Amino acid sequence: GGGEDLMGLLLEYPGRGELHEDMRYLVFKRLAKHREKAAGKLAEVLAYADPVKEPSPRVRGEAAVAAGMIQGKTVQGNDRLNITFLTYEAAPLIKKGGLADVVGTLPRVLTNKRGHDVSVVMPYWSAIDDALAKNPHLQLKDEGIEFEMLGEKVRIYSVTMDGTTMYLLRCDKYFKVEGAVDVEGESVAIDRGDIYRAKADIAYTKHFEDSPEEDNKKYNTHPLNAETAIFFSRAGLAAMEELGKRGAMKKPDSIITADWQTGLVPALLKKSPDYAGKEFFRGTSTIHTIHNLAFKGMFSASPRSEGEELRLWKMTGLPEDAYWGEKLMGVEAWSD
Repeated sequence: GGGEDLMGLLLEYPGRGELHEDMRYLVFKRLAKHREKAAGKLAEVLAYADPVKEPSPRVRGEAAVAAGMIQGKTVQGNDRLNITFLTYEAAPLIKKGGLADVVGTLPRVLTNKRGHDVSVVMPYWSAIDDALAKNPHLQLKDEGIEFEMLGEKVRIYSVTMDGTTMYLLRCDKYFKVEGAVDVEGESVAIDRGDIYRAKADIAYTKHFEDSPEEDNKKYNTHPLNAETAIFFSRAGLAAMEELGKRGAMKKPDSIITADWQTGLVPALLKKSPDYAGKEFFRGTSTIHTIHNLAFKGMFSASPRSEGEELRLWKMTGLPEDAYWGEKLMGVEAWSD
C-alpha cells in the first residue's frame, strides 16, 4: 500500500507487546521499499526514530532507515546510485541460464534492500509474450517512445517487477526469434525461446571445421548473432538516453553489462562519437560481468577488411583507432 495506508497501521499497533512491535517494524520496512509513495509522511516517520515516540530500538532503527531512504539515501546512509543493467535475459521474463536468475533478482535487491535506483534494459524477445501470459500480475506498458537505430525502428515497453522497472526494446528484425536462420545455404530451425540462436552458431562452426585456415575455426558466432549483440549494445544506450530526455530515467552512475553480448558497451561509451562525451553518460562507470566464460562471442570484424568483416565493424559505429587502441590494446581480440 501507499504511505497513508501503512502509517494508518501504526495507529492499530501502538503497544509494547511482541506482535505490536513486529507490526511497526514491518510497516517501516515496507515504507523503505515504497519510499516514493511515503514522501509526504517523512515527518511522521522521523518521529518514530525518536525514543520519546518509539520504545523499541529495533523499530527506531528501521524507522531511521526508512526516513533516510525517503530522503534519497541508501540503507547505509550513503547517496543513492542510479544503476542500469544491460542484459539479454532476466527471470521470469526470459530465462536460458543463470544470468536470468541474477538479473531477475539482484536489481530488486539493490532497489528494495539497499536503497538504490535500479532499472534493467533488455530486448523484447518474442518469447517474453509467453511469460507475460503466464504471469498476469506483470503488466506490459508502452512507454510511447520510438527511435531509429541502424535503420531499424525500436520501440520501448516496460514491466515493473517488485519496484524495479524492466525496459523492453522491441525490434522484430533482431529480437523476434522464431523460424529459421540461413547458415551458408543451410536452413537451421530456431526455437522460439532460443534467444542466443545456439543452433545457428553450432551449424556455422561446423561449416569451418574443414577449413585450411586455422583461424577460421575460432570465428564460431553466426553473423546474425554478432549483429544482434552489436545492435542491442547500441540500442540499449540510445534507449537510456531517450528515457532520460523524457525524465523516465536519471543519468546513470553505473551501467552493468553481462557476457560477450554487451561487452561492446564500455568501448562505445569511451570511443563512439554517438555516446562518448554525451552529457547523459558523463561520469558513468561500467561494470562488465562474465556469467559463462565458455561462450566468448568470437567473430571477425575489422575496419581494414572487406565484405562481412567490414560490414560488422561499421555496425559498431566505432572509429578505426578503437580497433587497435593505444599500445595495441583496442577491441581487437588477440586470442580466445
